[in-house]
Amino acid sequence: MSAAYHKPSRYVLRLTGEDLAARASFLPVGLQKRCGALTAGVKFCKVCDREEGTIALLASSAAAYAVLKSGCVRDLTTGTLYLLKYIPRAAVTFCPEEGVRTDYVFGDAGGHALREGAPVYVPGLGPASVGAVFRERLFLAEGSVLSYSAPLEPEKFSLEERDTGRIALSDVDGDILALIPYGDTLVIFRKKAILLLRADANDLYFSFSKVKFDGGSIIEGSIATCGRRIVFWTERGLCTLEGSQARMADPEQGLSLSSPASAASCGGLYFACAEYAGQRGVFVFDPETGERYLADLPATHLAAKDDALFAATADAVYRAAEGQEGVFRAAIRAELDLPERARTYVLESIALAGEGAFTLTVEAKERKGAYALKAYEWAKLRHTEPIEHIVVAVESTDPAISIRALTFKLREEGA
Repeated sequence: MSAAYHKPSRYVLRLTGEDLAARASFLPVGLQKRCGALTAGVKFCKVCDREEGTIALLASSAAAYAVLKSGCVRDLTTGTLYLLKYIPRAAVTFCPEEGVRTDYVFGDAGGHALREGAPVYVPGLGPASVGAVFRERLFLAEGSVLSYSAPLEPEKFSLEERDTGRIALSDVDGDILALIPYGDTLVIFRKKAILLLRADANDLYFSFSKVKFDGGSIIEGSIATCGRRIVFWTERGLCTLEGSQARMADPEQGLSLSSPASAASCGGLYFACAEYAGQRGVFVFDPETGERYLADLPATHLAAKDDALFAATADAVYRAAEGQEGVFRAAIRAELDLPERARTYVLESIALAGEGAFTLTVEAKERKGAYALKAYEWAKLRHTEPIEHIVVAVESTDPAISIRALTFKLREEGA
């Protein structure tokens, strides 16, 4: 009995328009803002070597600091070193309409005001792990306890002082992870809940309401404000809060936050240290458009002040700088419905329609390994295992590059 005849097959896939955009993921080298398909303008530039003993980055709205395990913080802009003798966990800028701007740092052992190059200990400022300025008061939190200062007097926290207060919340929803001023509301992120705090007309009494949300436990360090949205992660994935509405974003398959989590916002974008397919980088998310990608910088900590974003790797501290030429990669993933049985395939041809100067590489991933070939080696691309997908990597220094269509032909050997 003879075996059934198998006629070799040809496979042609052409991607254009929305279908092309849906199958493309953009992996910048460095950090870039998005403008259309590919964009230029922003990348990370080295600020300094990472000091030995740097354990975190910390930022208020006015300054960014490197935190050293010796109990010091160094201003990343001015280089000023502050000796605290404890590890600060948060920083807040208090800047009244008429008054002197002051940065406060605080941690388990109390808090300091950073004035004129020297730290000044402030009794009652701590212990605290998070803080924020809201309704001209300084709010601090430790565990499930919320404290607030007198109006326009951020250093008055004693319960004996007038107009100060202390609120002990129920322990059932876990510790307070972040305090985020949001219009006329202070958003209180807890491990298992999101609360909204509002003040009365005289700023003397506060009321709470709870956001309806069932997205799982919130990850500490993942919370940042991006314009009119607050972006955060839970054990189930990426989430956003707008007004009093919290919702899950599209799932990020294969993406996980680094541990401990570190996130920041800058220029309306959300940044978080993350890992994808074994590659460590900075996850970039635009909550307005939903666009996202992984910047190729193995950062462990992030911090942002105003519109300046800082990132620390194992050996250096970087700052995102605008107006500099970058290198950009567009990876177009085209999944093919091919037979499960092992056959030999040949990539017959590939055509990329578009404008701009770019170079190409092609990768065909089998279920057992992957091969990357330059354009002139396409004719040698043969596989004896079923191919899961083909990836065309476009690399360019041209900010005006555009891709309109991709067509490639794959055939079984002998066809």
